[in-house]
Amino acid sequence: MTRLKHLRECTVLGALVGLAVAYSSACSSEGAVKDPLCESGVTGTVEIERYDLGFSIGGRISDLTISAGQQVSEGQVLATLGTGLLKAELDERVAVLNFEEATLSELTAGPTESELNQADALVRQAMAILELAESDLSRVKLLFDGGAIGLDSLETVQSRVNIAKEDVQKATQRSKLLRAGPTEQALDAQSSRVQAARQAVAESDLKLDETAIRSPRDGVVSELHKAKGESATPGEPVLTLIDPSERWIWVEIPAAALETEFQHREVTIELKSDPNETFLGRFEDVLEGSASRGSTRPATAPYRVKIRVIEDREFRLKANTSAKVRICGASSA
Repeated sequence: MTRLKHLRECTVLGALVGLAVAYSSACSSEGAVKDPLCESGVTGTVEIERYDLGFSIGGRISDLTISAGQQVSEGQVLATLGTGLLKAELDERVAVLNFEEATLSELTAGPTESELNQADALVRQAMAILELAESDLSRVKLLFDGGAIGLDSLETVQSRVNIAKEDVQKATQRSKLLRAGPTEQALDAQSSRVQAARQAVAESDLKLDETAIRSPRDGVVSELHKAKGESATPGEPVLTLIDPSERWIWVEIPAAALETEFQHREVTIELKSDPNETFLGRFEDVLEGSASRGSTRPATAPYRVKIRVIEDREFRLKANTSAKVRICGASSA
């Protein structure tokens, strides 16, 4: 599979805005109660789930099938490296594996009737050659004893006899081995060769799989760090993927406000750069690790609260964007 580096954008949490005074309700000149969380709001910085994706092996990028801003699906191939040499290596290793597996199957199944008949025929042929050579040797000995031929001629025929005897022994031994079947040592040795060949194929498959970057989840390509034809080193980011559905803002809420039980209330989020553009969010959680209600803490100490973005179809709330959160009205159903 592709190398995945899961990062969370680090942000600087916004300080309270308009909450320099205690959270106790303030009255206007007309006597109406003002809610600083609604009127002034609190600010924070948008955070988002971010994935920097790269290859676990180095090479030249042969294809980059996506562009910045494009939506992608989980498992979709986003980029690939050149695979020519790796595919040739895989084909070679598969051929070796097929040969070793076929050899093991033949050993396990034992000799066929045709192979046994052929082995017996080779024994008969070798014995016939030996019989002819021994007959020639008897005749040459008579000639040598009579002085008709020299020692060289006798030694030549004797050599033929010796070779023929060796051939008979080899043919006979091969026939016996075939009929006895493969030894346990031979089967173990061949099984080891098959396992080694399978491991080699698996390694080549893994290398080929590592030449592709696949999306770990549904999301949007936020940035391309490399282009087609460029080289990529192992672990070097090629592209960045974000999940627009996973965006949030951490803000600080006065303790008194948290006790008003506004959890799960929908809130309004404004871009600080454009207050007229608003989005919906929802209270989600108190920051893990901060003091929770009921624990010993200063009564006026604020809580750090996670506000999840729940409506921003055009993805205007970018990572690191400064935003204001207004908490107004009754709790939603």
